[in-house]
Amino acid sequence: MADKETRLKIVIPVEEDAPYIPEQPHPEVRIKVRRAGHNVLKKSRAAAERAWRSEMRKKTTAGVRRGSAKIATKSSRFVRERVIDTAGRKTKASASIMASRIRSTDWKGETQTRSANGLRWLSRHLERMADRFTPAEPTHSQARIKPNGE
Repeated sequence: MADKETRLKIVIPVEEDAPYIPEQPHPEVRIKVRRAGHNVLKKSRAAAERAWRSEMRKKTTAGVRRGSAKIATKSSRFVRERVIDTAGRKTKASASIMASRIRSTDWKGETQTRSANGLRWLSRHLERMADRFTPAEPTHSQARIKPNGE
């Protein structure tokens, strides 16, 4: 028997299930559920309106408004003070830098240099104007032509 192989066969019988048919809702259940939904809606609306009209909500809203206004006022004051303080420091620093520059500037040498540059510029422009308005010297071709056609 060791030479022969024996095979084991398992047979699973096919079961026939009945097709699934969903339950049909009863019309009175549908109506009851709809009524319950409407009742919940009415009660939640009424509760929301009562909460909105309540003194607690009004006090809370007013408190939030006052708190927000105070915070906005304090923040704007803080920012304004910081900006003014920063601008003041910058202005003082600029003024001290300018004062040190003014003290350290050699005004005599600066004036001489600038005056010399200005005079050179003026000289160049006067020379150009003089060249423009000075009559040109007659050339050889112009010397041969005599006035009045002679």
